[in-house]
Amino acid sequence: MCTTEYTAYSPIQALTSSQVDADQPHRELERFEAALESLAARDDTFTRDAVNLAIMVDSAALFAIHEGHRPDGEQLRYLARTFSQSQSWAEIAPEPALELLTSLADQTPVQNGLSLEDLSQLVFVVGAWLLSDFLPGDKDWTDFLDVILDRIESAAEPQVAPR
Repeated sequence: MCTTEYTAYSPIQALTSSQVDADQPHRELERFEAALESLAARDDTFTRDAVNLAIMVDSAALFAIHEGHRPDGEQLRYLARTFSQSQSWAEIAPEPALELLTSLADQTPVQNGLSLEDLSQLVFVVGAWLLSDFLPGDKDWTDFLDVILDRIESAAEPQVAPR
């Protein structure tokens, strides 16, 4: 099992903890913005790698929530509207959320005209929302994230054919 260790406060931690600390949205938004600024302060390669990992997590979470199946157009529109309403603090309209969710569902590139900064915000906010609002059973978001990271890690391992 993959264990996640954070050396600094991550955007995912900022967002999922805001689910618990909803009475202080401004403080959580400041923590999220600080985490994104810290990420952006690194070199572009590090930032791209972090965003790519977030995209993989978002995709795996989306498919896990839909039991391994691609959500249909109506489900994606519902998710985008629900996301935009429930995460209104992030000021992300349903349209970019729908674009991201559709790209994830179709497994196509998600950078359609978005800057790295805008894409970073979108993938981390959507990912944190998927991880915290659609938990299987009575799991904690970190348990769900560990399952997803294990799937990503095992999918990346080279498959050796039996002799």
